[in-house]
Amino acid sequence: MSALTSHKSIDEASLLNVHLRRIWWALDSPSFLSIPETAGYFHNEEHRQAIWQSLLDLDQNEAEVNSYFDSLGHMPMGRYFEQLLFFILQRDEGYDILAFNEQIVESKITLGELDLVLYNHNTKQKEHWELALKYYLQVANSGAHDNFLGPSKRDYLGRKMTKLFDRQMPLSQHPQIKQQYGPLQSKLFLKGQLFYPTSKAIVAPLQANPQMPAYEYIDLKRLSQLERSEAKHFKILKKPDWIGVNLLRSSESLLDYSELEDSLILEIQRIDRPQLLALFKEVDQGYLEYKRLFVCPDAWPLSQTTSNL
Repeated sequence: MSALTSHKSIDEASLLNVHLRRIWWALDSPSFLSIPETAGYFHNEEHRQAIWQSLLDLDQNEAEVNSYFDSLGHMPMGRYFEQLLFFILQRDEGYDILAFNEQIVESKITLGELDLVLYNHNTKQKEHWELALKYYLQVANSGAHDNFLGPSKRDYLGRKMTKLFDRQMPLSQHPQIKQQYGPLQSKLFLKGQLFYPTSKAIVAPLQANPQMPAYEYIDLKRLSQLERSEAKHFKILKKPDWIGVNLLRSSESLLDYSELEDSLILEIQRIDRPQLLALFKEVDQGYLEYKRLFVCPDAWPLSQTTSNL
Protein backbone atom coordinates (compact mmCIF):
# COMPACT_ATOMS: atom_id res chain seq x y z
CA MET A 1 0.00 0.00 0.00
CA SER A 2 1.26 3.44 -0.86
CA ALA A 3 2.03 5.78 2.01
CA LEU A 4 -0.54 8.47 2.67
CA THR A 5 0.61 11.97 1.88
CA SER A 6 -0.57 15.33 3.27
CA HIS A 7 -3.36 13.83 5.36
CA LYS A 8 -6.14 16.39 4.90
CA SER A 9 -8.38 17.11 7.84
CA ILE A 10 -11.86 15.63 7.55
CA ASP A 11 -14.72 16.27 9.95
CA GLU A 12 -16.63 13.00 10.19
CA ALA A 13 -19.40 14.76 12.11
CA SER A 14 -20.40 16.43 8.84
CA LEU A 15 -21.88 13.06 7.82
CA LEU A 16 -25.41 13.03 9.20
CA ASN A 17 -26.23 9.41 8.33
CA VAL A 18 -25.16 7.09 11.14
CA HIS A 19 -24.20 4.19 8.85
CA LEU A 20 -21.98 6.39 6.70
CA ARG A 21 -20.33 7.88 9.78
CA ARG A 22 -19.55 4.37 11.01
CA ILE A 23 -18.18 3.40 7.60
CA TRP A 24 -15.77 6.33 7.65
CA TRP A 25 -14.60 5.43 11.14
CA ALA A 26 -14.07 1.82 10.06
CA LEU A 27 -11.96 2.91 7.09
CA ASP A 28 -10.04 5.86 8.55
CA SER A 29 -9.40 4.87 12.18
CA PRO A 30 -6.09 3.12 12.90
CA SER A 31 -5.83 -0.50 13.94
CA PHE A 32 -4.85 -0.72 17.61
CA LEU A 33 -2.04 -3.16 16.68
CA SER A 34 0.77 -2.53 14.24
CA ILE A 35 1.53 -5.83 12.53
CA PRO A 36 2.92 -6.57 9.04
CA GLU A 37 -0.30 -8.29 7.96
CA THR A 38 -2.47 -5.21 8.62
CA ALA A 39 -4.87 -4.34 5.80
CA GLY A 40 -4.99 -0.59 5.23
CA TYR A 41 -8.05 0.41 3.25
CA PHE A 42 -6.85 3.52 1.42
CA HIS A 43 -4.36 3.23 -1.43
CA ASN A 44 -3.19 6.83 -1.08
CA GLU A 45 -4.51 10.26 -0.12
CA GLU A 46 -6.29 10.68 -3.45
CA HIS A 47 -8.19 7.44 -2.82
CA ARG A 48 -9.03 8.57 0.71
CA GLN A 49 -10.45 11.87 -0.50
CA ALA A 50 -12.44 10.13 -3.25
CA ILE A 51 -14.08 7.79 -0.74
CA TRP A 52 -14.87 10.73 1.55
CA GLN A 53 -16.56 12.53 -1.33
CA SER A 54 -18.50 9.36 -2.17
CA LEU A 55 -19.81 9.23 1.40
CA LEU A 56 -20.75 12.91 1.28
CA ASP A 57 -22.71 12.25 -1.91
CA LEU A 58 -24.45 9.26 -0.36
CA ASP A 59 -25.32 11.40 2.66
CA GLN A 60 -27.56 13.44 0.37
CA ASN A 61 -29.73 10.36 -0.22
CA GLU A 62 -30.18 9.07 3.31
CA ALA A 63 -33.25 7.00 2.40
CA GLU A 64 -31.20 4.83 0.01
CA VAL A 65 -28.55 4.17 2.65
CA ASN A 66 -31.06 3.40 5.39
CA SER A 67 -33.06 1.13 3.09
CA TYR A 68 -29.98 -1.00 2.42
CA PHE A 69 -29.16 -1.52 6.09
CA ASP A 70 -32.80 -1.86 7.17
CA SER A 71 -33.18 -4.72 4.68
CA LEU A 72 -30.46 -6.67 6.48
CA GLY A 73 -32.48 -6.90 9.69
CA HIS A 74 -30.98 -7.23 13.15
CA MET A 75 -27.53 -8.79 13.35
CA PRO A 76 -24.64 -9.02 15.83
CA MET A 77 -22.33 -6.01 15.86
CA GLY A 78 -19.49 -7.97 14.24
CA ARG A 79 -21.65 -8.95 11.27
CA TYR A 80 -22.96 -5.41 10.96
CA PHE A 81 -19.36 -4.16 10.92
CA GLU A 82 -18.68 -6.52 8.00
CA GLN A 83 -21.69 -5.14 6.16
CA LEU A 84 -20.43 -1.58 6.59
CA LEU A 85 -17.26 -2.55 4.79
CA PHE A 86 -19.13 -4.54 2.15
CA PHE A 87 -21.40 -1.55 1.44
CA ILE A 88 -18.53 0.77 0.55
CA LEU A 89 -16.49 -1.88 -1.27
CA GLN A 90 -19.39 -2.39 -3.67
CA ARG A 91 -19.08 1.29 -4.60
CA ASP A 92 -15.28 1.54 -4.66
CA GLU A 93 -13.53 1.17 -8.02
CA GLY A 94 -10.26 0.49 -6.17
CA TYR A 95 -11.42 -3.03 -5.30
CA ASP A 96 -13.35 -5.91 -6.86
CA ILE A 97 -15.16 -8.19 -4.41
CA LEU A 98 -14.53 -11.82 -5.33
CA ALA A 99 -16.20 -13.45 -2.32
CA PHE A 100 -17.78 -12.49 0.98
CA ASN A 101 -18.10 -15.00 3.86
CA GLU A 102 -16.68 -17.79 1.66
CA GLN A 103 -17.18 -21.14 3.40
CA ILE A 104 -14.84 -24.13 3.14
CA VAL A 105 -16.88 -27.33 3.21
CA GLU A 106 -15.57 -30.89 3.22
CA SER A 107 -17.91 -33.89 3.39
CA LYS A 108 -20.79 -31.55 4.32
CA ILE A 109 -18.77 -30.21 7.27
CA THR A 110 -17.90 -26.50 7.35
CA LEU A 111 -14.21 -26.17 8.22
CA GLY A 112 -14.08 -22.40 8.24
CA GLU A 113 -14.98 -19.18 6.48
CA LEU A 114 -12.99 -16.47 4.75
CA ASP A 115 -14.47 -13.08 5.58
CA LEU A 116 -13.49 -11.37 2.35
CA VAL A 117 -11.69 -12.18 -0.88
CA LEU A 118 -11.01 -9.23 -3.18
CA TYR A 119 -8.86 -7.95 -6.00
CA ASN A 120 -6.87 -4.88 -5.01
CA HIS A 121 -6.35 -2.64 -8.05
CA ASN A 122 -3.51 -0.83 -6.27
CA THR A 123 -1.41 -3.90 -5.42
CA LYS A 124 -2.67 -5.83 -8.47
CA GLN A 125 -3.15 -8.82 -6.17
CA LYS A 126 -5.94 -11.02 -4.93
CA GLU A 127 -6.19 -10.63 -1.17
CA HIS A 128 -7.90 -12.43 1.69
CA TRP A 129 -9.00 -10.12 4.51
CA GLU A 130 -10.08 -11.27 7.93
CA LEU A 131 -12.28 -8.62 9.56
CA ALA A 132 -12.32 -8.05 13.30
CA LEU A 133 -13.88 -5.41 15.56
CA LYS A 134 -12.80 -5.64 19.19
CA TYR A 135 -13.00 -3.65 22.43
CA TYR A 136 -10.72 -4.69 25.29
CA LEU A 137 -9.97 -3.49 28.83
CA GLN A 138 -6.52 -3.97 30.32
CA VAL A 139 -6.84 -5.98 33.55
CA ALA A 140 -3.16 -6.23 34.54
CA ASN A 141 -0.25 -3.80 34.32
CA SER A 142 1.38 -5.60 31.41
CA GLY A 143 1.43 -5.38 27.64
CA ALA A 144 0.86 -9.12 27.21
CA HIS A 145 -2.15 -9.71 24.98
CA ASP A 146 -3.71 -12.04 27.55
CA ASN A 147 -4.19 -9.05 29.85
CA PHE A 148 -6.70 -7.32 27.55
CA LEU A 149 -10.16 -8.65 28.37
CA GLY A 150 -13.49 -8.12 26.62
CA PRO A 151 -16.39 -6.64 28.62
CA SER A 152 -18.26 -9.96 28.60
CA LYS A 153 -15.12 -11.87 29.76
CA ARG A 154 -15.70 -14.47 27.04
CA ASP A 155 -12.89 -13.12 24.90
CA TYR A 156 -9.44 -11.64 25.31
CA LEU A 157 -6.86 -10.28 22.90
CA GLY A 158 -4.43 -13.17 23.24
CA ARG A 159 -7.06 -15.75 22.36
CA LYS A 160 -8.33 -13.66 19.44
CA MET A 161 -4.89 -13.21 17.92
CA THR A 162 -4.14 -16.92 18.26
CA LYS A 163 -7.40 -17.79 16.53
CA LEU A 164 -6.78 -15.31 13.73
CA PHE A 165 -3.22 -16.36 12.96
CA ASP A 166 -3.46 -20.08 13.69
CA ARG A 167 -6.90 -20.79 12.23
CA GLN A 168 -8.42 -17.95 10.20
CA MET A 169 -5.55 -16.48 8.20
CA PRO A 170 -4.21 -19.88 6.99
CA LEU A 171 -7.61 -20.70 5.43
CA SER A 172 -6.43 -18.96 2.27
CA GLN A 173 -4.02 -21.89 1.78
CA HIS A 174 -6.74 -24.53 1.77
CA PRO A 175 -6.74 -26.51 -1.52
CA GLN A 176 -10.38 -25.58 -2.21
CA ILE A 177 -9.55 -21.87 -1.96
CA LYS A 178 -6.30 -22.11 -3.93
CA GLN A 179 -8.07 -23.98 -6.71
CA GLN A 180 -10.84 -21.38 -6.89
CA TYR A 181 -8.88 -18.15 -6.48
CA GLY A 182 -5.21 -19.00 -6.89
CA PRO A 183 -2.58 -17.41 -4.61
CA LEU A 184 -4.02 -15.04 -2.01
CA GLN A 185 -2.24 -12.60 0.28
CA SER A 186 -3.84 -12.84 3.72
CA LYS A 187 -4.34 -9.63 5.69
CA LEU A 188 -6.05 -8.55 8.90
CA PHE A 189 -8.52 -5.66 8.96
CA LEU A 190 -8.57 -5.10 12.74
CA LYS A 191 -10.40 -2.17 14.28
CA GLY A 192 -11.63 -1.33 17.77
CA GLN A 193 -10.47 0.39 20.95
CA LEU A 194 -8.38 -0.40 24.02
CA PHE A 195 -9.28 0.89 27.48
CA TYR A 196 -6.91 1.36 30.43
CA PRO A 197 -7.44 1.92 34.18
CA THR A 198 -7.84 5.62 34.85
CA SER A 199 -5.11 7.54 36.70
CA LYS A 200 -2.50 4.88 35.91
CA ALA A 201 0.37 4.96 33.49
CA ILE A 202 -0.62 3.37 30.19
CA VAL A 203 1.13 0.11 29.38
CA ALA A 204 0.31 -0.52 25.74
CA PRO A 205 0.00 -4.03 24.34
CA LEU A 206 2.83 -5.70 22.51
CA GLN A 207 2.82 -4.60 18.86
CA ALA A 208 0.74 -1.55 19.78
CA ASN A 209 0.08 1.03 17.09
CA PRO A 210 1.46 4.34 18.45
CA GLN A 211 -1.18 6.25 16.43
CA MET A 212 -4.05 4.62 18.30
CA PRO A 213 -5.77 6.80 20.93
CA ALA A 214 -5.93 5.40 24.45
CA TYR A 215 -9.24 5.25 26.32
CA GLU A 216 -9.91 4.70 29.99
CA TYR A 217 -12.23 2.87 32.32
CA ILE A 218 -13.32 3.55 35.90
CA ASP A 219 -15.09 1.67 38.67
CA LEU A 220 -18.69 2.57 39.38
CA LYS A 221 -17.65 3.95 42.78
CA ARG A 222 -15.54 6.58 40.99
CA LEU A 223 -18.42 7.81 38.84
CA SER A 224 -18.66 10.99 40.90
CA GLN A 225 -15.53 12.33 39.19
CA LEU A 226 -17.65 12.81 36.08
CA GLU A 227 -19.96 15.10 38.04
CA ARG A 228 -17.02 17.44 38.48
CA SER A 229 -16.32 17.46 34.74
CA GLU A 230 -17.75 19.96 32.30
CA ALA A 231 -19.97 17.32 30.70
CA LYS A 232 -23.72 17.84 31.02
CA HIS A 233 -24.97 15.20 28.60
CA PHE A 234 -24.33 11.46 28.87
CA LYS A 235 -25.48 8.27 27.19
CA ILE A 236 -24.92 4.60 27.94
CA LEU A 237 -24.00 3.22 24.53
CA LYS A 238 -25.52 -0.01 23.28
CA LYS A 239 -24.22 -1.95 20.31
CA PRO A 240 -23.79 -1.00 17.49
CA ASP A 241 -23.42 2.57 18.81
CA TRP A 242 -19.94 1.50 19.97
CA ILE A 243 -18.82 1.90 16.34
CA GLY A 244 -17.48 5.35 15.53
CA VAL A 245 -18.43 8.75 16.91
CA ASN A 246 -22.07 9.33 17.79
CA LEU A 247 -23.96 12.40 16.62
CA LEU A 248 -27.49 12.91 17.93
CA ARG A 249 -29.89 15.38 16.39
CA SER A 250 -31.69 15.98 19.71
CA SER A 251 -31.00 15.54 23.42
CA GLU A 252 -34.03 13.29 23.91
CA SER A 253 -32.01 10.15 24.67
CA LEU A 254 -29.32 11.91 26.71
CA LEU A 255 -29.03 11.82 30.49
CA ASP A 256 -27.88 14.39 32.99
CA TYR A 257 -25.58 13.27 35.80
CA SER A 258 -28.30 12.40 38.33
CA GLU A 259 -30.14 10.29 35.76
CA LEU A 260 -26.88 8.69 34.64
CA GLU A 261 -25.95 7.41 38.08
CA ASP A 262 -29.30 5.70 38.59
CA SER A 263 -29.31 4.27 35.08
CA LEU A 264 -25.81 2.84 35.41
CA ILE A 265 -26.59 1.20 38.74
CA LEU A 266 -29.71 -0.43 37.31
CA GLU A 267 -27.92 -1.58 34.16
CA ILE A 268 -25.00 -3.07 36.06
CA GLN A 269 -27.42 -4.84 38.39
CA ARG A 270 -29.20 -6.23 35.33
CA ILE A 271 -26.08 -7.36 33.51
CA ASP A 272 -22.88 -7.59 35.51
CA ARG A 273 -20.42 -6.20 33.00
CA PRO A 274 -18.81 -2.86 32.08
CA GLN A 275 -21.01 -0.27 30.39
CA LEU A 276 -19.68 1.99 27.64
CA LEU A 277 -20.46 5.60 28.48
CA ALA A 278 -20.27 8.55 26.07
CA LEU A 279 -20.04 12.24 26.96
CA PHE A 280 -21.67 14.71 24.56
CA LYS A 281 -21.35 18.39 23.74
CA GLU A 282 -23.78 20.59 21.88
CA VAL A 283 -22.77 21.47 18.31
CA ASP A 284 -24.52 23.03 15.31
CA GLN A 285 -25.69 19.63 14.04
CA GLY A 286 -27.01 18.50 17.44
CA TYR A 287 -25.07 16.68 20.16
CA LEU A 288 -21.65 15.21 19.38
CA GLU A 289 -19.81 12.55 21.37
CA TYR A 290 -16.42 13.89 22.45
CA LYS A 291 -15.28 11.31 25.00
CA ARG A 292 -16.04 7.71 25.95
CA LEU A 293 -15.07 5.39 28.76
CA PHE A 294 -16.19 2.13 30.30
CA VAL A 295 -17.78 2.18 33.76
CA CYS A 296 -17.21 -1.16 35.47
CA PRO A 297 -18.88 -2.99 38.34
CA ASP A 298 -16.73 -2.35 41.40
CA ALA A 299 -15.58 -5.98 41.59
CA TRP A 300 -15.06 -6.45 37.85
CA PRO A 301 -13.66 -8.73 36.53
CA LEU A 302 -14.56 -10.62 39.72
CA SER A 303 -12.66 -13.90 40.05
CA GLN A 304 -11.47 -13.77 36.46
CA THR A 305 -7.77 -13.05 36.43
CA THR A 306 -5.04 -13.46 33.88
CA SER A 307 -3.89 -16.62 35.65
CA ASN A 308 -6.96 -18.54 34.45
CA LEU A 309 -7.41 -16.93 31.05
